Amino acid sequence: MRSLYISALLSAGMLCNLLTSAIGYADPQPSAAATSTPSTQSPAATYTLPPVVVTATRTSITPDNSTSYLALFTHEDVEQTPALAVDDALRDIPGFNTFRRSSSLVTAPADDPEAQGITLRGVGPGGASRALVLLDGVPVNDAFGGWIYWDEIPLNSIDRVEVVEGGGSDLWGDGAEGGVINIISKQPSNSNNLQVQGSYGNRDTTQDAVSGDYLLGPIKVSLEQDLFNTDGWDIVKSGFRGPVDHASSSIHDLSGARLEFDPGNGISTFLRGSFYQEYRDLGTAFRSASATRGFIDGGGSYDDNAGDLFNTSVYAHISTYHETFSMENVARTAETPSQTQSVPSTDVGGLLSWTRTFLKYHTIAAGGDFRLIDGTCYDNFYNTSGTAIDDRRQSSGKQQFFGAYLEDLYRPLEQLEIDVSVRGDVFTNVDGKIVDTPTTGPATTQTFPDHARTATSPRLGVRYEPWKWLTLRMGLYEAYRAPTLAELYRQSSVEDLILLPNPKLSPEFLEGGEIGAQFRGVSGLTLGWTGYWDYLHNPINNVVTSVNPVTGADAERTRENLGRARIRGYQADLQYDFDWINLCQWSRYHPGLSLTANYLRSEATLTSSPPDPTLVGRRLALVPWDTLSIGLRYSDSLLGEVWVQEEYQGKQWEDSDNHDLQPSYWVTNLTWSRSLPHLSNASWLDASTAYLKVQNMFNNQYVIDLGGDIPKIGTPIMVVGGLTVPLSL
Repeated sequence: MRSLYISALLSAGMLCNLLTSAIGYADPQPSAAATSTPSTQSPAATYTLPPVVVTATRTSITPDNSTSYLALFTHEDVEQTPALAVDDALRDIPGFNTFRRSSSLVTAPADDPEAQGITLRGVGPGGASRALVLLDGVPVNDAFGGWIYWDEIPLNSIDRVEVVEGGGSDLWGDGAEGGVINIISKQPSNSNNLQVQGSYGNRDTTQDAVSGDYLLGPIKVSLEQDLFNTDGWDIVKSGFRGPVDHASSSIHDLSGARLEFDPGNGISTFLRGSFYQEYRDLGTAFRSASATRGFIDGGGSYDDNAGDLFNTSVYAHISTYHETFSMENVARTAETPSQTQSVPSTDVGGLLSWTRTFLKYHTIAAGGDFRLIDGTCYDNFYNTSGTAIDDRRQSSGKQQFFGAYLEDLYRPLEQLEIDVSVRGDVFTNVDGKIVDTPTTGPATTQTFPDHARTATSPRLGVRYEPWKWLTLRMGLYEAYRAPTLAELYRQSSVEDLILLPNPKLSPEFLEGGEIGAQFRGVSGLTLGWTGYWDYLHNPINNVVTSVNPVTGADAERTRENLGRARIRGYQADLQYDFDWINLCQWSRYHPGLSLTANYLRSEATLTSSPPDPTLVGRRLALVPWDTLSIGLRYSDSLLGEVWVQEEYQGKQWEDSDNHDLQPSYWVTNLTWSRSLPHLSNASWLDASTAYLKVQNMFNNQYVIDLGGDIPKIGTPIMVVGGLTVPLSL
């Protein structure tokens, strides 16, 4: 059950494996909610240990000891979420939003992966994410554009997710401006096994997976294969569709492998890799998108048993993204191709970290990392009739990031913790150029000067517990984000709205703070409250630079640095676990019931805008004013697990001049799962689990995009049922 600073169960083995994992902050053992069960020989009582997280610091802490706002999407949440993709699952966390609040299953708007850029707690907007997404500590934000390939990380491969909101550049550098999302993958089990999952749902949706672990002494090998397919839905709102429109669909698959070697002498190493590919039909005859991603990561850790722990890792992504764009007439009876695009990019990176406890009360963490990015955007532009290509453009550049950090976690008392950290970064843009080759006329080349920037990102956090039932927190931080190669050089479009890059963009800088409190004075009840106030300097936004002279609709938007924005608000969290031991002593089915509620109020307002002073006082586009999630979970040994979710997204502006409003909406989600009886004569077959997932149960239609004055809608009702079968080998 996820909530602020949730209490969960954790085996001692998980902690040991955390310290000896391949990249210590990245690879804890699965199950953040494991229970120690007494054996038949020992009647000892069960006990629990709090989960260990490492995203809020570079050292191991428990959620109750964190000085930052920390949300956990636990192993239990991952297993029982009604969602089919990670981004949909994380919408249960307050403050999590994708740029276009659309599901990655069928990304809308129809023509841009930037729809999946994310923001946390109102720090936005923009197609390039303003939060850093990690997979076991390794950045997975696309190197060229900053967007996320969410389907590259299947839910069945995840153990849990740690989300830290507020500036995180003090430890994680570029991209962690609004926070950090660390996705912790499942680790190989300690036995030979095979797990098969199959599911089917409406819209011909299938989600199938096979994974297995094999042990040979100190060597562990894990393999996985995941496949998802859906016929999708019409993303254009009814009443606006025409003959050119049909359902948007997607298919994607992932193959992955992991090798670990742990001889037991304090040294452990690992090597893992994956290959991901996807294809999307974007709802018309001409529009489509595809991507391939290769990933490799290797490293190790060393624990000298004297207090020093070293971790290192080196990784690389090789990506290629293809997309076709088009324009339709007003009646949507005819479609004209307008642009084709191919974006190959490569990034390599590495990290090294060290931790040690000094003088009993100080835990010191230090380290450094780097990331090198090289990308090119190849565009072909059609003439106005769409019959021939009349211009070819090649936009390219390189980015280099180098950073080092130092953190001191000082705990003079059990009730008091002070976390001081600082990081320095150097980042450069080099070899930026745009080569334009029209079919008639000479080619032109624009080159952009190389430049280097530095950033210093400090943070101070304090946690104080005056009483066992009350915890107080505060934090002050600075963070930054450099513009991506896509923001600098990539041109795209949504319907007939052109989105232009800007090679002159400057980095964004965030400064702010938060205060919070947690109350646990009533048995089973946890209440949390956090208030925050941030200033975002030089926010990159899409500014209207041209309008249709006939309709007045936006015809062109260009990325610009806008001066300063103020982002402030508060969030409240509630979790209540009902005491069914006393209420239901009569029941032999051991029922359980819990309630969670999370509310976020955010006000993101532009307070300075030299490029366009008329925007001062306007709200930042695509930042909802309110978000709310309510969850009710029931379980018993007869029915199984039932989780009902209510999710609310408040209204938000579509554009920077606050002209087009996207209304608020509610959706209801449900999931049911139950372990099936074990076959006593099949020792090789473990207990299987049947499940049913329902998204948008009442089929509410809600708008997620108004680009080109053509409303796009979000996920309609999705019903998927399946079976997971674990096998012992």
